[in-house]
Amino acid sequence: MSSPTPEFQVFLSYARPDAEIVQTVHQMLRASGVTVWMDVENLRGGEEWRSAIKKALRSSQLVLVFLSKQIVAREGYLYEEILEALEVSRQKPPGKIFLIPVRIDNCPIHERLEQFHCVSLFAENGPARLLQQIQECHRRYRLFDRRADLRDVSR
Repeated sequence: MSSPTPEFQVFLSYARPDAEIVQTVHQMLRASGVTVWMDVENLRGGEEWRSAIKKALRSSQLVLVFLSKQIVAREGYLYEEILEALEVSRQKPPGKIFLIPVRIDNCPIHERLEQFHCVSLFAENGPARLLQQIQECHRRYRLFDRRADLRDVSR
């Protein structure tokens, strides 16, 4: 039999200017029972933050990349996270959702993320729609892992 199913975790990737809005999303997700990883909530004092962020991103089952007008033209660590998330996404089976771009405002989509459908947080029912899509990814994740467990038992 396979090892226990890892907990479904959502990783929040964002730039500092958007921290307040992302913190609100973090609180909404936690209140809905979603396990969320956000640097300001999960990094411990003295921890090597780059390696901790990379490890958390790679061990998550879903990554939300927050985009806004403030950060689209900026350089910074967010782009390293985007590249890391794209690398992990390439290793997933076709059709498995791992990365969801989330637009905070009516900003252009980062060119490396254009292939992914975005959720617009600023749209009517945007937060509810985001939560619904995360819950659907979680449901599919549990379903997929149950099938894998059944295949292991039947061997």
